[in-house]
Amino acid sequence: MSFDEGDPTGVAAIFQTGCRGIPVNCDGGRASTPHGSVINVGMGDGSVRSVSSSVSPTTWWWAVTPAGGEILGSNW
Repeated sequence: MSFDEGDPTGVAAIFQTGCRGIPVNCDGGRASTPHGSVINVGMGDGSVRSVSSSVSPTTWWWAVTPAGGEILGSNW
């Protein structure tokens, strides 16, 4: 957890699928989607891609923190 915002960081920050805006079903500190198996992600170059819920939490974290310079996993 981040001490300044209370938001999940690292692998705990993996996005949620199937959220319908009901607080008991969703963690407001993480990205979420009502879709069951993908999340649509806006990229820095203006493109949009669908990311599967099978992406590893590590790959997701590396993707949302590009300043780290990690190479994304093959599941991206």
